[in-house]
Amino acid sequence: ERLMERIGAAFAPPKRAERGKVAPTRAPVVVRCDRVQNTLLRSRDIELCSHLQSNQVEPQLYMMKWIRLLLGREFHLEDVLLLWDAIFADQHGRAPPTGEEWAEGEGTFPLLDHICVAMLAYIRLDLLDRDNIGCLRRLMKYPPVEDVRVFVASALREADPKNAQLPLLSPAPLPPVSPPANSPRSSGFDRAELPSNVSSAPSPGGLSNLETPTMSSPVGGDAGSGRSAAGLPPGAGAALEVLEGILPPRSDPRRTSAE
Repeated sequence: ERLMERIGAAFAPPKRAERGKVAPTRAPVVVRCDRVQNTLLRSRDIELCSHLQSNQVEPQLYMMKWIRLLLGREFHLEDVLLLWDAIFADQHGRAPPTGEEWAEGEGTFPLLDHICVAMLAYIRLDLLDRDNIGCLRRLMKYPPVEDVRVFVASALREADPKNAQLPLLSPAPLPPVSPPANSPRSSGFDRAELPSNVSSAPSPGGLSNLETPTMSSPVGGDAGSGRSAAGLPPGAGAALEVLEGILPPRSDPRRTSAE
């Protein structure tokens, strides 16, 4: 209800012609569309405004939908909500306007008019390369935009260059994430508790610098054989003694192939 009190004039029909006048009075929404394209846009980009006028692009043909629906059909829902936040916040504290004030954009959502100008300026190069039909097709189906906050920032600069509070165009930094409950840091595990043979810094290869124990031969074996009885399961030493008696001597080439 509050919204319709302020935007209801966009749906008001034109007033009847007064006595002695031939042409009827234009509807307030038509007057507002004409003001956005032929006054606000001209003050910002006279080349684009002249191009639209020379190609007879009537502003109410495409902008009436922008104003009546508050850009609700031009962008995705998330982007529309962001634009509405800016439009409603700018409207806060303003008194409901009269019909003439509404047509001039003075009392109801004045930031909306500047957002419409920013939308026109955003696709100016595309519009300058098109004729009447091409311009209307592009304006009736606005292209997707990565971040609609550029329109809000541009509109705020145009509406009040000195006191404009521009929105952040970069995402806010995320808060620090606390480690899970079962992580080593939260469970009291500390680098000081690592074994002495484990380095706290990773090796150049990306793996931890672990000391791999070498194994020497349990039965008169040499250190170069890489075997040791340390850490073997019970009974493994006796099995190795049996194998040493079965296999050829270590100097025999057949020993290598047998191993």
